[in-house]
Amino acid sequence: MNHYALALGISALLLAGCAQQGVYLPDGTLTLAEVRNVLTADDVAKGRAGPEGPDQNLREHLLQVGFSQNQIDHGRVAVVREGYYWHNTVSGIHHDILRLALVPEGMTVEPGNIVECVQMKPCTIHRIRGKNLEEAKGRYDELPASLANVILGTASLVGPSGAATLYCVGIEKEGWQRPRTYWHKLPAGAAAPKAGQ
Repeated sequence: MNHYALALGISALLLAGCAQQGVYLPDGTLTLAEVRNVLTADDVAKGRAGPEGPDQNLREHLLQVGFSQNQIDHGRVAVVREGYYWHNTVSGIHHDILRLALVPEGMTVEPGNIVECVQMKPCTIHRIRGKNLEEAKGRYDELPASLANVILGTASLVGPSGAATLYCVGIEKEGWQRPRTYWHKLPAGAAAPKAGQ
């Protein structure tokens, strides 16, 4: 398994963990992301979703998660980063939390753009918030670590594992919230998720 597939797997695990803690985000919910790459047809043919190495099953994966052949062939698949994680603090090594997102017809995005993605199949870029972190007033905020994680990290002498997710200054005034992991904005008229739903 290459690093790109591993990062996507970690993202799925984090989302699953979020669901296990009782947070379920309905279709139409917005999340924040930073565009890392826009896949060309050549990238897909060669299995290049990023610098980590080839993934020979990339086209099949894209089709399985809801992208059409036409969207793939016309370069409308973006790799976006919602945050990053690390196994310990001593190494200083961070791993991206990546997701695949559809670029709507008529929209052009570039690496570094900060975007809002609507949760659906496939995940789709809703709008560009800023051309980069500075313009979008964005940053990656570290998630609070559990006491157990801090104690284990300290005892191991390498520091705790952790994660950071994307935030843009003032989004809470627009109705965005972060009960546990990702900042998100529920669709209009949707009730806040309740535990166990």
